Amino acid sequence: MTSRIRTTLTAALTVVGLAAGLRGAAPLAIASEPVSEVHLDDPTGDVYAWPGQPPTGGRSVDLVATDIRRLEQRLVLRFTYDDLSRNGMRDWGVTFEIPRKHDHLYVTWTAGVDDQGTWSEYGWISRVDSADEFPVRCPALRGVADYGADTLTVRLPQACFPERGIVIEKLQAMGRRLDQGTEPVDSPFGDLDDPSGTRTPRLMAPAS
Repeated sequence: MTSRIRTTLTAALTVVGLAAGLRGAAPLAIASEPVSEVHLDDPTGDVYAWPGQPPTGGRSVDLVATDIRRLEQRLVLRFTYDDLSRNGMRDWGVTFEIPRKHDHLYVTWTAGVDDQGTWSEYGWISRVDSADEFPVRCPALRGVADYGADTLTVRLPQACFPERGIVIEKLQAMGRRLDQGTEPVDSPFGDLDDPSGTRTPRLMAPAS
């Protein structure tokens, strides 16, 4: 399964370069030029119950495409699902990391119900180094779900990640099933246990 997913990604990944006309297919790990956009296609039915269980059903988890755009003032990630449902999981969302020189940022947006059945949607960022984890204030982090279009759009303002050039790694959709304790996950990068090819090219805002 992992091999087939990675082959599909290599063929389907399209990066849009900063320079006009720089557009083409390339594997994640070998793109040498910075890009401003990344598109990832992902097959359906490849949701796993973490950790490492066989494929399972995954409403609100099974991604079919991910579009990442690095703009001047924000980072925008648009996730397209096979079936995005408000109540498809007890809770569901997306998470990814932005590695930096001495630490990395851990970004999460999630939606679902708590033990009292109250619905909530929220996002948060943590800065994680080798010794500890610290919250990062980022009240403008937003996620907007369009259940008719099966999409989730997450916007992260530039003020929350001051680096000019970034990469995104360990990107995944995740959920928690209502009927059991498993935690389904899906990643457009394929196998998150294999570090090869599991990060984007360097993302930089297009020149104004």
